[in-house]
Amino acid sequence: MANVNRGTLDSRPPYQLEDHMMSYNIPSQLACRNSGDAPAISLWIAMSLLQKAIRRGQAREAMLAAKALITVSPSHLTRRLCVTAFEDIGAGDPETVAAVVTVLGDRASRERLYSDLPSLTQLLGLMCKAGKCRATDDLVSVCEHHEALNSLRTPLGSASNEQLIENIASESDLSIQALALWYLLGTTFMTPPSMVRRSGSRPVVLEALCRAGAAGATVDLVREGLRQGGGLVAALYGLASAAQGHSPSSSMAAFVDDNVPPERLVAGVPSWVFDVHVREGNRAMAAFVDVASETSRWLACHFPRGKRAQRLGGMLFRVESGVVRRRFRWPLADDLRRMADLEVHGVTPSNAEQGLGLLCQDMGLLNEVRAHVIPNLR
Repeated sequence: MANVNRGTLDSRPPYQLEDHMMSYNIPSQLACRNSGDAPAISLWIAMSLLQKAIRRGQAREAMLAAKALITVSPSHLTRRLCVTAFEDIGAGDPETVAAVVTVLGDRASRERLYSDLPSLTQLLGLMCKAGKCRATDDLVSVCEHHEALNSLRTPLGSASNEQLIENIASESDLSIQALALWYLLGTTFMTPPSMVRRSGSRPVVLEALCRAGAAGATVDLVREGLRQGGGLVAALYGLASAAQGHSPSSSMAAFVDDNVPPERLVAGVPSWVFDVHVREGNRAMAAFVDVASETSRWLACHFPRGKRAQRLGGMLFRVESGVVRRRFRWPLADDLRRMADLEVHGVTPSNAEQGLGLLCQDMGLLNEVRAHVIPNLR
């Protein structure tokens, strides 16, 4: 594993997943049925649609999902917006992150979103148009799955808070800093199989960010994000901000649209809604691994049968679920993206690159399987 040092790239040649992708414009003009009303979809599908639509800059789909969440559970809407700000916008537009957190933190403004359509439209439009940076979520994948951290997960999980804070303040490898910060926040809510169960403390997380060099305004933003339910990605936003070597105003900054694979309507919503985070998506992937395709043959060569659908879910997130419009390209985020693309799937980077390329080619077939397996949501 190459060190992810502050603002620097290692010596590996540039990797572009887009080399394997078909060229499609973002956003595609897909619309849910009865687009003027809140779609009759489940909570989980609505949250998936909301976050992925914001990633892709598709304000219409984001609004449909938001209306559905207001009908089912308004608190899930506000929490999902907070998570999306830190997970998908992040360093791509810090001002928008701050604006979202400010609106959600004020009770009157937050409740206005539920009843005042122009206010909700304005906020979603701001988020859709913002630059995107998914460095925080890529850090989560690296911390949880990268084999170079295997020897550190248990020792860091049993370290004292002061030892973890010192590690964060002195360590130059951002992935190790992130793992230590995760343990400070705690893993009791969600304990990955690779990590130790441990209680956490928000004040200690904020202290660690100060010691790591995060600006006071950033620490305040993280504090509010944690209060609103932003969780791990809010904490990691503070760490990435402290490590960031460039800003969107830098002459080296670049905003580039990701290429996206083919899509279609499935049960009235875009096919990219159905990934590993929704039950219907997992059902479709379980069926897909038994369909004759280059991807299923690749999976059979590398994983036992019981693990193939799970591995497919991780790969699908890299080529479809996580694509964004106006990705902020900066060295640290590019390196984390490459690691999460190629080095966390349980195979060599070259094999992972091959598997991702095959999946890109088979996306049309996967969408056919989705349409066959997933019933009409109405």
